Amino acid sequence: MTEPGALEIPIFPLNTVLFPGGRLPLRIFEARYVDMIKTCLRDASVFGVCQILEGKEVGKPALPAPIGCTARISRWDTPSPGLFKVMCVGERPFRVVDHWSQADGLIKARVECLPASEPQALPPRYAVLAEFLRDLLEKFGQRHFEPPAKFEDVA
Repeated sequence: MTEPGALEIPIFPLNTVLFPGGRLPLRIFEARYVDMIKTCLRDASVFGVCQILEGKEVGKPALPAPIGCTARISRWDTPSPGLFKVMCVGERPFRVVDHWSQADGLIKARVECLPASEPQALPPRYAVLAEFLRDLLEKFGQRHFEPPAKFEDVA
């Protein structure tokens, strides 16, 4: 049972970090994660993405970092049986209160959502980074970036 203010969600440990507003393309083929994706699609629910502290992305459950971000599926496709291609968008940062592995190896966790970052002005000395991001967006196209682009916000 979850306590007030806490969520119980499945955790997808990865060798990457997801931030609120960030996009994360995934190829899902392990049975435990295929089932997780099906449940998230059916229930319009989120799952958590945490960076791996110990272990690997495939195989035995990895040890997830104590901080993560909820992910919502924005697009999905099943190019072949047992394979999902999904695009996820980061929503809210969270802190893991407790986690455990189910019999199928899926990690579940009780998490507390953290407050969203307040916008912070980009210091002038880093203006070149905002320009670099603008160039990337222009080169690779808007479809790879979650709008709106906030070039002057360090958060």
